[in-house]
Amino acid sequence: MNKISKSMTTTILKFPSIQESVNQKFARYITLMRLIYNNVMLNIKQTKRQLYYQDVALFKNQPILDLVYQNLLQSLGVSDPVDSMGIIPSQKGLIYITDPSVRIAIEEDACTRYIETSKPVLIPTFKYYRTPQNRSMIKLIGNVDEILIIEKESIFIKMCHQSQSDVKKSRILITGKGFPDILTKKFLFHLSRGLNRNMVCIKGIFDSDIYGIRIFYDYKIKPLPFGEFEVPTTIDNHGTDDSNHENPLINFGEKRNFSTIKKESACPNMIFQGIFLLQQDNNLEFLDITVNDFNNMKLFLLNYLSNLDNHETEYQKVKLEIQRGMFFFKKREIG
Repeated sequence: MNKISKSMTTTILKFPSIQESVNQKFARYITLMRLIYNNVMLNIKQTKRQLYYQDVALFKNQPILDLVYQNLLQSLGVSDPVDSMGIIPSQKGLIYITDPSVRIAIEEDACTRYIETSKPVLIPTFKYYRTPQNRSMIKLIGNVDEILIIEKESIFIKMCHQSQSDVKKSRILITGKGFPDILTKKFLFHLSRGLNRNMVCIKGIFDSDIYGIRIFYDYKIKPLPFGEFEVPTTIDNHGTDDSNHENPLINFGEKRNFSTIKKESACPNMIFQGIFLLQQDNNLEFLDITVNDFNNMKLFLLNYLSNLDNHETEYQKVKLEIQRGMFFFKKREIG
C-alpha cells in the first residue's frame, strides 16, 4: 500500500503477502542486505556482478539487482558504497596514453596513484563517491592534444597500434567496449573536469548508426546514477541562489534544503567525431538498416533528442545522422 502525505510518498511492502512478486521483492532486499553485511563484517570487497551470482535464482538478472542496490543506497543515505558496503565497480573500460611523458594522477585519501601506460590497461577503480572538493580528483600531468573516446574495442586496439608510429600527436585513448560501464563514465567525468577545455579536445569515435549514437548519448547527455554526481540549485534562508556553490555534490547522509537538482553526464563537452553517412573521404561501404533499427531510430528521436537544445551543434549532428539514416535506410560502421 502507499501512504501519502503532503511532503512525500512512502511505499510499504507487507510480508508475507499473498502475491508472490511482493514476497520476491522483500526477499531480494533482505538477501542483498545480508550479503552486504557479510562484506562489511569480513572486510570483503565485491562487485555487484559477484553479488548477483551468489543468488541467481532470486535476482533473476543483473538489472533487477542493480535496481535493488540503488534503492538501498538512496534509502540508507549512503554516499560511499566502497567504504560503507564493500561494493567496488567492475572494471571493463580500457585506457592507453600514447605519450610516455604523460601521466594521470588519481588523488584520494591523501595518496596519489599514477596511470602510466605502454600498452592498453583496464581503467583502475577509485573512490568516486567523495566530498565535493574532490570532483577533480583525477588530474592530467603533461600535455595532450586530444582525448579520443572510442566505441569499439577492435577500433581502439587498431588506433593504439597506429598511435605508436604517429609520434606527432599526444593522445589519450579510452574505450568502454560498447555501452560504457559506470566506472568508465565516472573516470571520464573526473578527468574531463580536471582539463583545460580550451586546450584539450574530447572527441567521440562512433558508428553512424542508432547504436553508435546511443552510446554517444550515454557519454554526453545521459545523467550519471542517482545520488553520485548531482548539481543542486539551492535557495538559502536569505533567498539567494547558491547554484554556483564550489562544493555542489550531494552527500545523501546530510540534511540540506535543495529546490532543484541537475544531474550531470559523464562528458558534456564531447564532440561527435565518428564516421558520417555522407562523408566522402573514406571507402567504407553503406550497410542496410533493419526495420527494428528504423523503429529504434524513430523512438530515439521522439523520446530523447526532441527535448534537447536545438542550437547545440553536437545535438544537431546526431539528429541529422539519424534522419539521413532513416531517409536512405542506410548506415555506416567504422571498419
